[in-house]
Amino acid sequence: MPTKRKQIRLPRPIAQKMKAEAARRGQSISSYGRSLVEKFLNEGSQRPIERDPDVVILMDEDDVARAEAKARSENDCTLRDVLIYEISRAQA
Repeated sequence: MPTKRKQIRLPRPIAQKMKAEAARRGQSISSYGRSLVEKFLNEGSQRPIERDPDVVILMDEDDVARAEAKARSENDCTLRDVLIYEISRAQA
């Protein structure tokens, strides 16, 4: 039976670092990525849990659902990613 595949998309700067590290190790990018996922499954991660203060945006749930769908279909990301991008571009 064929193996089911799932694509994991990463931001370009991370993908470039991955490509360089995979080349250094003599692996394909996919093989290197698989090894990282397998390591995480077996050993977990030392990544600290970020406890940023939450912001609550009150909005009609249908509008939020439409915005989430639009972020996925047009930008291949989450609505959270869109908000982070837009806020980071705002003038302080």
